[in-house]
Amino acid sequence: MTHRVRSHLTERDVDVLVQTAELSLDSVTKTQPHPNAGCILTDTQGSIVGQGSLWAQGAEAPEVIAVKQAQGAAAGGTAYLNLEAGDCHGDTAAIQALIHSGVKRCVVGMLHPLEHSRGKAVDALLSAG
Repeated sequence: MTHRVRSHLTERDVDVLVQTAELSLDSVTKTQPHPNAGCILTDTQGSIVGQGSLWAQGAEAPEVIAVKQAQGAAAGGTAYLNLEAGDCHGDTAAIQALIHSGVKRCVVGMLHPLEHSRGKAVDALLSAG
């Protein structure tokens, strides 16, 4: 894996990451066997412009929901994920949504818990710049 882990987060990063984790709890008991996942997008000024969470197994990815909600306003901003994106069965919609949103930074609370998905989204985002 080529991903880099950086530990120098700002207080704002931690605050938004906590909000993202709390957002992911909206779907507790509805996503099994998938973990609860949330995504918050901010613009270049740090204002929240999009957010989403996984509502049910097979539902649209939180990242896709957040990017649609942001309507382009996240370009140059930051994506906050409580959990690294892990698309099922080769579907890369979540990763592609983040790449096409134009975010310049991504803060991930934890890498994906499944070995076959761990680090893939981080590597893809780093490769895309």
